[in-house]
Amino acid sequence: MTRTLSILSQGSPIPTPLRTKLLYINRILSMESSSLVSIIVPVYNGIDYIRPCLSSIEEQDYPHKQLILVDDGSTDGSSDFLEEYAALRPWVQVIHQNNTGVSVARNSGLKEARGAYIIFHDCDDIMLPSMISSLFQALETTPNADLAAVGFLRCSSGETDEYPVLYDGRKDRDLPNHQALRYLNTEVWGKIYRSEVIKSNNLTFRTDMTHGEDQDFVARYLMLSRKVSLVHLYLMKYMVHTGSATDELGKGMLPEKIYIDQFTLWTKIAKDMPSNWSRLEKKMFGESLVRRQFSTWRWMNETLRANQSPLSRKLARIFWHNVFTMVRYMPIYAVTKAAISSLKRYGLRKLI
Repeated sequence: MTRTLSILSQGSPIPTPLRTKLLYINRILSMESSSLVSIIVPVYNGIDYIRPCLSSIEEQDYPHKQLILVDDGSTDGSSDFLEEYAALRPWVQVIHQNNTGVSVARNSGLKEARGAYIIFHDCDDIMLPSMISSLFQALETTPNADLAAVGFLRCSSGETDEYPVLYDGRKDRDLPNHQALRYLNTEVWGKIYRSEVIKSNNLTFRTDMTHGEDQDFVARYLMLSRKVSLVHLYLMKYMVHTGSATDELGKGMLPEKIYIDQFTLWTKIAKDMPSNWSRLEKKMFGESLVRRQFSTWRWMNETLRANQSPLSRKLARIFWHNVFTMVRYMPIYAVTKAAISSLKRYGLRKLI
């Protein structure tokens, strides 16, 4: 901040675009704004997708934005494009780093975020015009809410499917953290977070996971939260491209470790439940974790079987091991209740 002020006060000729950007950066650094939203977008070789994404952010009807684009070592021209884009827009900042993955990229963005609120977005997805304003309003008008979320449209191979903000279609306007964990889509995007909750608890994305790091982040954020506000509108387009990790995950084509990470993360979260929680809090949150464990494995097992993957039987043993391991970290009746309920819902044949 001091360096920015000194540059502006020297009186030396500064090109207008640069001067405008320095003034904006100075305003962000010095403001104590309760309305600034920092949007963090990791970019890796996204030149074919980034333009519609950026246009959708620019066209938001919410004016108080800081856009942080984190170039994760792109080699397709994305790096130069981002610099050119940011040079004309003082509210946009670009960070360049070596290719170290999406978790490191998001963590880099968090370090530069100045907003009271944080939104994570992927470089190939699209925000509908009122997404940020709807999230902001929902969060600010719901007492004790620390997170707000919207529904999304999943766009793949020319088809569009609606995914409600609560996956079972219920229409609650808000939920306590343990119920939100049970029913909420746990992808990191399509949500708005309080920066204070993230930074005061040193919450970051895990860099030792090859898949599921966003679900891990959301679940851990929920452990630190009180309530979640829900917007029952489809305000984001989640784009699935042929050959992407999401596409291959749904076809049972990814390496074994990725599938293991996908459901063992719930056991790791159970282990890290706050030690000062009451037995009742551990029961309520733990029960939702076990239900997540079962629903994740049910979907994964069906996918692997449909694609005749030899991983299915091996991963089933690891899944059941994780379920029994959870007993160590939460009341046994929470695990038992959630397991019996899941068995009734899905049937044993879908889980073995």
